[in-house]
Amino acid sequence: MNIEHHVRNYKSKISGINAKVAQLKKEITSYKRALKTHVDAFSNRNSLSKLFAGIPYLFRKTSMDNSIEDLSRKLSLAHKDQDDALRVLVLESARELMLNGPDAEKLVRLEQEHAMLIALFDLTEKAAVSGENALNAIQSAITSLSDAESFEVLDAVTDSKLISSVSTIQNFSASDATEQVNQALSDFQQRMSEQQLHWGEIKHSTLIETIDFAMDMMVDSSLIDSLGSLFSLISLSETKNKLIQLHEELEPIVASVTAEKKRESLRLLSHESDLQSLKSNERTKVIPLLRDHGVEVTREFASSITDIYAPSYQS
Repeated sequence: MNIEHHVRNYKSKISGINAKVAQLKKEITSYKRALKTHVDAFSNRNSLSKLFAGIPYLFRKTSMDNSIEDLSRKLSLAHKDQDDALRVLVLESARELMLNGPDAEKLVRLEQEHAMLIALFDLTEKAAVSGENALNAIQSAITSLSDAESFEVLDAVTDSKLISSVSTIQNFSASDATEQVNQALSDFQQRMSEQQLHWGEIKHSTLIETIDFAMDMMVDSSLIDSLGSLFSLISLSETKNKLIQLHEELEPIVASVTAEKKRESLRLLSHESDLQSLKSNERTKVIPLLRDHGVEVTREFASSITDIYAPSYQS
């Protein structure tokens, strides 16, 4: 095992951090001592002297208070650096211990499964979001088409130039909204293809026991093909009806993707819990090994580590 290497790295790093902590504590003590002297000296002045020295006193006291606060903040960060360095040592040493122990094969398998499940959840979440965006785009287009229809009727029965101008603007808006539907649908279909491709890779793997999940894009392709470039003033009602039909067909598909996202989230959380449990048990076993190398780690500290992976694995 290569625990000695990690211990050397830790001791090299922590020595610099400890020196910084000691220096900061020394500076804070010095400032606090000087501040006390400054406050006591002002308190011993008579009333008239305090009146003339009040502003300079407050100015210097505020400056010293600010310096102490800044140094205390730096000290807090340095203490965090100490904990981070020890945390990394425990993570790296425990991983060495696990990879050379009886659970090595199980560890590798769980980590591979975890990476797959993370990717699947990410793709499913993106598909669900793009599906919702497509539904919103369709609904927006339906509203725009309804508005355009209303003004077209008014334009037909009146001679108002204002109504005519507004009607033209509404038609342009409806055309633009319909084009946005095409773009949203295209994005949704692409996200679904990516999600299904990754799901297929998992199903062909022996790592994860898969569940039955099929996502078929059962939207009539002629509905999509008819939208966009062929949009014209005389087809407002026809286009709106097609969009309404498209929304009805797409809605249960998006609902299925959203439900799958929730299932994948629960599966991922359960898997991470199993992985964390395995690694937490191993991390407590590294305590006596580190103690033999002159590094003290409490069981409470080791148990408090929530990282799933050691930095070297993530890199």
